Amino acid sequence: MNQSELIKTYADKYREKFNEELFVRNENDIIEELKKIILSCQRDKFFIIKVLSFRVIEDYKEINDILYNYEEYIINKSSKNKDKKRKDNKYDFINLKDFDIKLLIVKYFIKIKDEQEVINVLIAVPRIIDKYYMRLNGNVYSAMYQIVDASTYNNSTSNSSKRSITLRTKFQAIRIYRNQYPIKTTNKEVIKAMNFRTNVFSKSVYVISYIFAKYGYYEGLKMLGLDGSIFISDSDPKNENWYTFTNIGVKTTAKKNERIFVSTPKYLFDNNYVVQSLIHTVIESIGKNTNIEEMFKIEFWLKMLGSRFNTNSEKFLEKGLSILDSLEFVYDLPTRDSIHLPWEKKKDIYNVLKWMVGEFSALRLKDNLNIITKKIRYAEYIASLYAMKLSTALYKISHQGNQANINSIKKAIMIRPMELIKQITKCRLVNYKNMVNDTDSIMALKYSYKDVGSKTRGVSNTVPYVSRLLHISTMGITDPDSSSTTDPGVTGFLCPMVKIYDGHFSEFDEPNSWEEEFKKTMSSYKALVGMREVIRSKRGILNIDTEKDQEESIEESIKTVRSLIKPIRKLEDNDLVFGYLPVEEGEVIVYE
Repeated sequence: MNQSELIKTYADKYREKFNEELFVRNENDIIEELKKIILSCQRDKFFIIKVLSFRVIEDYKEINDILYNYEEYIINKSSKNKDKKRKDNKYDFINLKDFDIKLLIVKYFIKIKDEQEVINVLIAVPRIIDKYYMRLNGNVYSAMYQIVDASTYNNSTSNSSKRSITLRTKFQAIRIYRNQYPIKTTNKEVIKAMNFRTNVFSKSVYVISYIFAKYGYYEGLKMLGLDGSIFISDSDPKNENWYTFTNIGVKTTAKKNERIFVSTPKYLFDNNYVVQSLIHTVIESIGKNTNIEEMFKIEFWLKMLGSRFNTNSEKFLEKGLSILDSLEFVYDLPTRDSIHLPWEKKKDIYNVLKWMVGEFSALRLKDNLNIITKKIRYAEYIASLYAMKLSTALYKISHQGNQANINSIKKAIMIRPMELIKQITKCRLVNYKNMVNDTDSIMALKYSYKDVGSKTRGVSNTVPYVSRLLHISTMGITDPDSSSTTDPGVTGFLCPMVKIYDGHFSEFDEPNSWEEEFKKTMSSYKALVGMREVIRSKRGILNIDTEKDQEESIEESIKTVRSLIKPIRKLEDNDLVFGYLPVEEGEVIVYE
């Protein structure tokens, strides 16, 4: 063994290796993320947008022929005046500033009212050249990594007086606030109720309102796991162990002087923020025209939701349905897959809202500066550049209501083939490469906290000062000496030895103890209540007072257990999910 062999053998055995995954870029990852985004945009309520298949074209001549035919179609469509000079097709000529691309063809089935059609949409996707780069319009570009929160973040590092947590999807930020509201019982006692609002479409709405609008009153309670915790009636139960609220001072149109009473056990209300939110939402929904029978119908809650977004009472129902459709649309497949929760607790947006409300306190304690709960992404944010264009167009269709037609849907989803390429060249995370030297491998490790859907989107001065500081959790993950002079603390380089777990910096678990803790506590509570009733029965039958001390001890235990009670949540399965299955080379068929 010579000296070189000895050094190599020693290095292979004892020196820590670079993480090769950090130096890998692949256009197929971008294509897969695009597929997930597009599948997330499928609709099946007011109109149908269904993905029939995906097909990837790699042959340069075939790509050029397809783009040539597309350009001919556009030129002929725009040429209204036959005497007008016809535009040249740019694919008739050799482009001196060429692109290295693949072509993703998406076959859609669209339908609205009695109109339906099958169309193909072309998406040009950049190829990766020289390991890390993209050649676009004759120039070579390098896309850096982006570090983002793996799921939620909070505003604990800001000066805001409103406590909130946020989940950012590819299409929309879902922000939930927690506030206290005073409410009065039938005994004139003023108590405070905690309620949760969410701000999704620039309107602040109670979270419970979305759940009731989706499931109705009874099914909504069941979905929350709170069935049996609240009662609505036309008479006061007059139970000293219950809180009862009514629509005092509000006249209803059902019957003269009719009152609507809302009741709940005191111990559950006092120790359960979700029950408080439920009670307050129901009370706030009672208006002068509220009929008690209506409150148990799903139409009532749909209209209540619609009234937050529309002033025309005749369109409340339609608007409520439209808002639910839009809410479900913002929860995309990549976001769902990245949340570290069991499937049944993240399968749809309503279960995610329930989780965010139930674990609000735990999520508020999350350290936003801790890099361990973050992830790096590359293909995701490139695909999201296309998602922004597509989602904006689909939102416009939803807002058109009955005025939407087949042409408006086609206009929304038939985005020009080079749109993604155009957005990539404008993206702040994609840099123009103007040199080639031995530092290429280091450039592949560059990252940024900014732009493309991150909470620090915008110019550098919008980044909080505390976010620029060196957090202890970054040791061994990012290079502490590589901060940019223009954006200190926001951009830098990853350590080449850092381990990555499916894009995340750790295999952390989201807070998810609420349900199990409550089940155990509720079981203990029921056992203690049962023991108390046995003692009371014996005292009543035998007319003796020998177990009074034991009963008092149990009463104290019950009070202690009550103070520990947290809300329970039951979960339902059997949801429709979309997947895709290869059927032949280059094409993917989507099935339900």
